[in-house]
Amino acid sequence: MVQTKEEKAIAKKASQKKWREKNKEKEAIYREKNKEKIAIKQKAYNEANREKMYTLTKAYMKVYIKTPKGKRTARIGVWKQLGAIGDLKKFYDERYLPATQCEVCEKEFKSSRHKHMDHCHDSGEIRWVLCHSCNMRDYWKKVLARKEEATIS
Repeated sequence: MVQTKEEKAIAKKASQKKWREKNKEKEAIYREKNKEKIAIKQKAYNEANREKMYTLTKAYMKVYIKTPKGKRTARIGVWKQLGAIGDLKKFYDERYLPATQCEVCEKEFKSSRHKHMDHCHDSGEIRWVLCHSCNMRDYWKKVLARKEEATIS
């Protein structure tokens, strides 16, 4: 039976994977003893293949960022940079994504650019899904105060 280059490479990878699974302890000991040698080898490989790695990563990210999972990851990353804390993934899935209108003024979102996550800048706590105008002017604080007064009276 004649194997092509691709079939040989696949068989070799499978064999290596099987060996690593059997010899986890041996491999861990080897890696611990040869940390510096492995790091030098990895650095040389990265430098030799920098263009290839960069091109593949860039192409992959262009496609990934357009997927729903990519959009979610990017949005949550921005929220973390802004200082929001809490379960951001849960907030995104349960409140932000399904929201079609501002939680304060109840206006429909014109586009995804008008949908904002409001958070406390002191504590980082997530509060609302707001429209652009409510988020920019803290308009929602006045609306909520009026709603509370109406319910108390």
